Amino acid sequence: MKRLSVVLLGGLVLALCAAVLWSVRIDSDLTVFLPSGGEPNQHLALHQLREGSGARIVLIAIVGAAPAKLARLSRQLADRLRRDERYLYVANGTAHLLPKTRSLLFRYRYLLDAAGAAQFRPAELHKALAARLRELASPAAGLLKQTLTADPTGAFRRVLGRWQPASHPHSRDGVWFSRDGDRALLIAYTRAGGYDLRAQQRAVNGIHQAFAALPTAGGARLELSGPPVLAVAARDVIRTEVQWISALASLLVVAMLWWVYRAPSVVVGAALPLVFAIAVAAASVAVLYGGIEAITLAFGVTLLGVVVDYPIHLFAHARDDTAAGVRRIWPTLRLGVLTTALGYLTMAASDYRGLAQLGVFAAVGLLAGAAATRWILPALVRRTPASRIGRVPQAWLDGLPRARHVPVLLGAGAALMLAAYGPGLWQADPAALSPVPRAAIEREHTLRAELGAPDVSRLLVMRAASAQGALRACEHATARLKALAAPGSRPVLDSPCRLLPSIRTQHRRQGELPGRDRLQADLAAATRGLPFRPGVFAPFLSDVPAARSLAPLQPDALRGTPLGLRLDALLVPDGERWAALFIPRTHAADLARLAGQIPGLHYINLHAETTRMMHGFRDATLVRCLWGLAAILAVLAFALRGSRRLWRVAAPVLSAVLVTAAVQVLSGQRLTLFHLTSLVLVVGLGVDYALFFNRDRTPGQRQTTQAALVLCCATTVGVFGLLALAQAPVLHAIGSTVAMGAALSLIFAAAMRQPNLSSQDHV
Repeated sequence: MKRLSVVLLGGLVLALCAAVLWSVRIDSDLTVFLPSGGEPNQHLALHQLREGSGARIVLIAIVGAAPAKLARLSRQLADRLRRDERYLYVANGTAHLLPKTRSLLFRYRYLLDAAGAAQFRPAELHKALAARLRELASPAAGLLKQTLTADPTGAFRRVLGRWQPASHPHSRDGVWFSRDGDRALLIAYTRAGGYDLRAQQRAVNGIHQAFAALPTAGGARLELSGPPVLAVAARDVIRTEVQWISALASLLVVAMLWWVYRAPSVVVGAALPLVFAIAVAAASVAVLYGGIEAITLAFGVTLLGVVVDYPIHLFAHARDDTAAGVRRIWPTLRLGVLTTALGYLTMAASDYRGLAQLGVFAAVGLLAGAAATRWILPALVRRTPASRIGRVPQAWLDGLPRARHVPVLLGAGAALMLAAYGPGLWQADPAALSPVPRAAIEREHTLRAELGAPDVSRLLVMRAASAQGALRACEHATARLKALAAPGSRPVLDSPCRLLPSIRTQHRRQGELPGRDRLQADLAAATRGLPFRPGVFAPFLSDVPAARSLAPLQPDALRGTPLGLRLDALLVPDGERWAALFIPRTHAADLARLAGQIPGLHYINLHAETTRMMHGFRDATLVRCLWGLAAILAVLAFALRGSRRLWRVAAPVLSAVLVTAAVQVLSGQRLTLFHLTSLVLVVGLGVDYALFFNRDRTPGQRQTTQAALVLCCATTVGVFGLLALAQAPVLHAIGSTVAMGAALSLIFAAAMRQPNLSSQDHV
């Protein structure tokens, strides 16, 4: 009855965890491992990574057909995508402003145009009218006739020009083409943020589906690139490798356990604590944080790899009675679990949400896995057959204590080598971790150059308490930038005030607009000698005075339009403030120098800021790991009650970690967050190995323990060794680090154990 109660309780806990996870969303926001606050420039960089226009742009090329067919497919694809809610804006070179938006800009042209009152003076009006006459004889006369009588000064054309992209790709048949004419080009801005990978996947799929649905698409094909496409591709590469490696690893572990025990109950029972640990840990994080990040789940499962060892220890020591076996190993197992969980728990107090989630996940998971091993597993598996592990590895382990000083010497040498490398140990470029093939990255560079997509990695920023304040600050900075820039090298910058003047500026321009009588007199003077019919400019004479009473145009009026998208990319919320961004439309190497001469104007290199944030996260993780290591040593010192015992347990663990890190560096790798997380797992494995190596009183007990440890290490090295074969740098880093660290932990712990323990030495 007691066994049944335990099993039912465990099943109830699993069911509750499954219910929690079913109702909680697992997010895919990679920026969870970046700080949510911190320095203003870092906060802004994080916003750009999440929501900036650069993170939403999908670069599209249609290839594999004649230019005429490519142009037709471009127009058809753009029409389909513009009707899809997943995309805020689609451009391919054709006129794409909705009539409502175009009408709005036309009505506000005199408040948006920077030419001001000067354009209404008789001399300037005369020049403008003469220019319009010349244009009427040009091929563009058809478009000009639509606006000539209401806009003879060309104000609307100048306003539209400011909203146009900085540079246009080559055009053919009215749509964008590559220079060689082999690719029709389009741009789509997704509605989803750059790091919402689920939504980005749907957006990328939508483009492929829309193209496949075109009736004349046969023979042509689609090429996509841009940050959303590369991010989804990186995730898919990792997911694919994880799937096949996980399948092979599972088969490997099952094969090992079956060869050793030849019992289905053992094979199934070995997986129970890990499944229980993952479920309880994920549900706990979901309840505490209102959800769980996918990357936290992935890292957390890695850190819980040590849980697999717990049932192996139980089965090795169980003999004919699993309940008796778990009682024999429980004091040692409990100490290993508590020390490792305490080390993980130090991460839970971090200011980084991802690191805090990871600490809670790992600590709770370890405790849950140990609980399942202690109480649930003996109720399910009552007997285990004898181990089939031979005496060869055990005899080899028995001979290692003759080299007990070697691990310490190797660890000391590794520590000196790592210290000599200094900051050069760490990978400074996050892009180096991308699993995306080089060809895909080169395609992104090619399409970006062909489309003239702006470089959003370098920008200037001006902050204010409100959106209007940011626009006014933008206007002030723009005037100063023009004055400071050297002649011939003046940077051309996209800025929000270039597109939409502040309310104050719009009011000033309204005040400068002439009344109807004065405008009529000046127009009469300007048209003398020109062949325009009397009264032809009546719309112009009505629109200018009407503009004097318009309510100023504000950002909300453009929301949901392509123009609003461009404005939102430049006028962004910045915590409780607002920021106006200046993005170079041309090469502007002196941006940093110019920013230094204008109070309140800051230069930001988004790549550098992102790298700094990642370094900050790495440093915070390192500090937390060191605090965790100190906590582990303190608990071990208290529990083992002796410096010799503490030395035999702690020294091999530290030596294994140091040598593993040194070998990774010597092999040409630079250490990353993933190496650091993997070394935390190595600490947990090493403590487990060292404690069990130093617990036995008799040769028989030592033989049983060594058989269990050999199997534990073999499964860990096998699983993570497969992971080390992955092409994705992240997976390779985790796999190679843990596989090497586990093997060294076993060897070093065996070498430094006390060969013949007395009852007083028992831990």
